[in-house]
Amino acid sequence: MAKKLHKNASTESHLHQSEKQIIRLQLDEKAAPLAGPIATSTATLRTAYEKRLAAERALVPFEVRSAHADHAWDMALRGTAKTLEVRAGGSKTPAYREVFPKGFGVLVTPSGDAQLVTADQFIAHFGACTSPEARTVAEEYLPKLQTAREVLRTELAARKQAEGVVFAARAEELAAKRDYSRTIDKTIAEIRALYPEDRRRQDLLFPSIDAARGDRDDEQATDSEPEQG
Repeated sequence: MAKKLHKNASTESHLHQSEKQIIRLQLDEKAAPLAGPIATSTATLRTAYEKRLAAERALVPFEVRSAHADHAWDMALRGTAKTLEVRAGGSKTPAYREVFPKGFGVLVTPSGDAQLVTADQFIAHFGACTSPEARTVAEEYLPKLQTAREVLRTELAARKQAEGVVFAARAEELAAKRDYSRTIDKTIAEIRALYPEDRRRQDLLFPSIDAARGDRDDEQATDSEPEQG
């Protein structure tokens, strides 16, 4: 006995191990009371696990919408550049160079918060351009750019908030896994104390990972030692 799942094993593997461990203990009259603490820590871990999964699912639409908002900004900027190129007579003209001194590629390459910073800087720069061609295009495209920028700002803020929920849920799950692991360590020690001279009984109540492959314990095993913290 005295083999448990590695601390880096998935939560799903820990929960699967626990289901069978509780049954093993409940079937032994002397060890049955040990099932209670495991059931309690398992319930806490399962709740945290499901909370993390729900938070990750909730994040998906925010990731998609922010990606679409980023694309919408890119398209608004590309439309601005193409229109200016036509009206100014090319991408090497003074009017075009005034608005896009480094080309527009560097303005659509960033993503996330970096793209938002770039959008803010470009809108301020574009609004200050003075050539007639730039002013004419700005009248048409600045409102489109500003709208795309604000949508991007809104979607990025929403995604960041959802990411914060995921981060907190993952931290809660890790804490629950540590508590569960400490409970397992304590249970193993108590099983040994109940049956100090009966290795077969110990193995029956808490088989090693190698002896319990039917439990789908496909994660790395580790010797049971009390965890710190």
